[in-house]
Amino acid sequence: MFAPLLQVTTALGADTINATAETVASPTIRDNFLSSVSILGKGMLGIFVFMTMFYLLIYGMERVFKTKPEK
Repeated sequence: MFAPLLQVTTALGADTINATAETVASPTIRDNFLSSVSILGKGMLGIFVFMTMFYLLIYGMERVFKTKPEK
């Protein structure tokens, strides 16, 4: 299962792998990722707030404009 991973690791060398790991975990990339997650969270919260308000608006309109059953 891990044989291809070991082959790639030995073919690349430890220096290349360490340099790649430092690049992936750089502070700039981490800061950008956390900023994007923050924006994502605010957007999702906005969607849920809007949907809740829309649901309450429809529920309130159904209560106010209730049709009376005909006899």
